Amino acid sequence: MGISALAMLLLSVSGIVLLARRLGGWGSLLRPIRGAMSARWHCELARAASLGLLLSAASGVYLSLVTFEVLPDPSAQVEVEAPPGFANARPRFVPLDRMNELQAVPFSQLRELTFPRPGDPVVMRLTTARGTSILDRASGALIVSESHATTAKLHEWIYSLHTGQGLWPLAILLGLSALSVPVLAGTGASIWWRRRREMPRIRNNVCAQAADTILLVGSEGGTTWRHAAALHAGLTVAGHKVHIAPMNALARRYSGARRLIILTSTYGNGAAPASARQFQDRLARLETLAPVAVLGFGDRSFRHYCQFAREVSAVLVARGHPELLPITCIDRQSSQDFECWTKRLAESIGVHIEIVAVAERQETLPLRLIERTIYGEDVQAPTAILRFVLDSSHQGRRWLPWLPVRRARVPVYQPGDLVGIRPADGAAPRLYSIGSSTADGMVEICVRKQPGGLCSNVLHSLNPGDPIEAFIKPNPTFRPRKGKAPLLLIGAGAGIGPLAGLVRSNHGRRAIHLYWGGRHPASDFLYEGDLSFYLSDRR
Repeated sequence: MGISALAMLLLSVSGIVLLARRLGGWGSLLRPIRGAMSARWHCELARAASLGLLLSAASGVYLSLVTFEVLPDPSAQVEVEAPPGFANARPRFVPLDRMNELQAVPFSQLRELTFPRPGDPVVMRLTTARGTSILDRASGALIVSESHATTAKLHEWIYSLHTGQGLWPLAILLGLSALSVPVLAGTGASIWWRRRREMPRIRNNVCAQAADTILLVGSEGGTTWRHAAALHAGLTVAGHKVHIAPMNALARRYSGARRLIILTSTYGNGAAPASARQFQDRLARLETLAPVAVLGFGDRSFRHYCQFAREVSAVLVARGHPELLPITCIDRQSSQDFECWTKRLAESIGVHIEIVAVAERQETLPLRLIERTIYGEDVQAPTAILRFVLDSSHQGRRWLPWLPVRRARVPVYQPGDLVGIRPADGAAPRLYSIGSSTADGMVEICVRKQPGGLCSNVLHSLNPGDPIEAFIKPNPTFRPRKGKAPLLLIGAGAGIGPLAGLVRSNHGRRAIHLYWGGRHPASDFLYEGDLSFYLSDRR
């Protein structure tokens, strides 16, 4: 148990340190947590349980050391002796249940009760949380008593912190913290497995000195590696010899390198991710001044958006590396933005790079279009409001031949979450903001038809009854804070989709001010009927 307490102490301390780094420093330790569901629950629960786990673990380690006499037991060092001459044998003893001094001690305060041995003075030694006493075994009377010293009181205080005895609010905190441990173990294992699954297996990786393109990756959880692997494959197919490695593996010299490409995320308060923490130290010894392109991955909702990527780019330029491309930042792993950047990279080196979809393959849902409303055709800005429902004819897939058929499960979503639609095999999915919630029983999106748009043209060509395959992706950064404070919603064109969804879900009649722009009210006043109803309904 002592070893378990020490392990829990190390896990609790390291977990709090990692959480502080993830949120951007100790000053941000209480800020709202964003991210995937399992990661967010893991961090929220760990933050709530950390105090109880630290108390239990630290006090448990101390008490274990005292038990094994690595540390002295302050309560055992109190020496209280019977007065001289109190060694006369007494033939009769008072029953314990009649000893008033003993009965007055609450059981929670009892630490030790020592009975006399044959030949010893007929006295009992009583140790409680407050001190040590000597009782006359024959009469039950108190002979002498001495309170604990300061060190013994500290020992008792730690004992109370560990057990919660006599402190019911603390006992509840410790109990709830203990109950959180198996949940933290489950969510932690889920995060570990997801990161392991996201790490790609790189094929045809040329050795560093034979490569003409060096591709370095800075990643904390593994998602940046997916984009790097796709770029590696595209450059290899285009005829280049590419070496891919973590940024920490930066070599002193690259004999045949004609370009250096860096893909990196930023961790926490603008810090380097795990696979790039040694990069700046190694960079000082780099002898090859190849042209460089830096691509940063981050989340705009964070204060230090792509800061590490910007720092790396600035250091490389200061050292004399020519810019193959100016630094580019990608928000929330956008596949579309990555494809655009790849096209610019291909133009800069004079090749064609074909990128296979890098978005994580997710289980899709069969949706069926039930309603389509077109606006804006008169002003050459066709925009469609599309409403889908789960295809009731879908029977799912069988896990095993003898098991019943599993139907598709509809995930929980809210306005502002994303629906991913893959327009064709091999193409990256396009993400659209959802304007409805699970409670509405439909998936609603607002899509403007883009000239040459691969997915928007497919969606605009759908007729009621046509099926599509899609997946739901949470977008926790788009959640308005709860409360009664007025909510300001600002958008233009098809951007009204998720905003209309927030208005629709405003059943608490919170004050909402919607600022939206369109070209002409007679042609593209999106959601005109719905908004009129929401106004009259005080939503």
